[in-house]
Amino acid sequence: IVTGFTVEQGPESVAKDAWTIWTANRMDQRAGEVHREALISGDAYAIVWPDAEGNVTIYPQDAANVTVRYDPETPGKLLWAAKCWLADDKHYRLNLYYHDRIEKYIARSTSEAGLPESGNGFVPFEAPGEAWPLANPYGHVPVFHFANNARVGRFGRSELADVVPLQDALNKAIADMLVAMEFVALPQRWATGLEVEIDETTGKPRAPFVPGADRIWSVANEGTRFGQFDPADLGQFLEVQEKFRKEIATVSRTPLHFVVPPTSQWPSGEALRSAESAFLKKVRDRQVAFSNVWEGVMRFALRVAGKPDAMLACQWEDPTPRVALEMAQVALIKQQLGVSQQRILSELGYNPREIEQMQAEAEEEADAAASARARAYNQGG
Repeated sequence: IVTGFTVEQGPESVAKDAWTIWTANRMDQRAGEVHREALISGDAYAIVWPDAEGNVTIYPQDAANVTVRYDPETPGKLLWAAKCWLADDKHYRLNLYYHDRIEKYIARSTSEAGLPESGNGFVPFEAPGEAWPLANPYGHVPVFHFANNARVGRFGRSELADVVPLQDALNKAIADMLVAMEFVALPQRWATGLEVEIDETTGKPRAPFVPGADRIWSVANEGTRFGQFDPADLGQFLEVQEKFRKEIATVSRTPLHFVVPPTSQWPSGEALRSAESAFLKKVRDRQVAFSNVWEGVMRFALRVAGKPDAMLACQWEDPTPRVALEMAQVALIKQQLGVSQQRILSELGYNPREIEQMQAEAEEEADAAASARARAYNQGG
């Protein structure tokens, strides 16, 4: 969860401007949608552009509709981006985003003919009152790529890539158990030395007994024997399922107690921290990778809004589970070491607007206390 932005280099007011744009775009929710898309699909995208009223707008995108091209000579440098989607009029639309322009196209025929196989299947799309191509005065491709666990200048990889085959196997194990429950979980009974009557109409054997919990089976032949087979042991199916769950936890670096709850006693707090260390390391790795992109998003958004340029640093909610007492103790130690109050409040999860409000309230309280002391002094004098 992104909690705010700080200024590494530039005017301090830019941090407030960035957070204003962030909150105006409801990014407290939409940023989570971008992160989820990146983790599931391997890649996620956001487009930044002014809307019809001129307000800076951040548009999260469906990963299936967008792609980007990096410079092979300069890995990580974005050359252009493309977005292709099916519009309401059943025509495919294509936008190409460059550093200096945006080219918009529309398919010649409707979607019944399928996606055009070449560029000849598209013609320029000229929106009313809009130039073609549309100028990009900001000098940067307005598409930002969130690549999950990717190499430089490459596409990302889904967190589910190694999990899906194991999940399929787990589903198969559960299905096998359900089939076994249906056919052999209940004891199957047998009988020998029993003469079965034949139905004269159908020519098939008649059921020798009428089923029912309140019925007694009885025969006249003393040589008839009854018995039952042992029911199937479903425990082996449960053991297989647990092994698959453990394997899923291993390959995804998910703490085991997230997928296989302890059957007796939960581990101690220290044991839980140790079990979650690999998982938290992966979370922090994604925070670093996504931070670089969000910083680029907001720096471009500030440029579109006409605000001063600045180097931003993205702040995140600490993923480490901590109780309020521990957080307060850590904050107190950092305060004694000279860490600024604003940084401490940011690490505690407060956003820039909340921090600004708390600082203003503290100043008001300090002024009120000073005024009260002055009145008391004057009255006493």
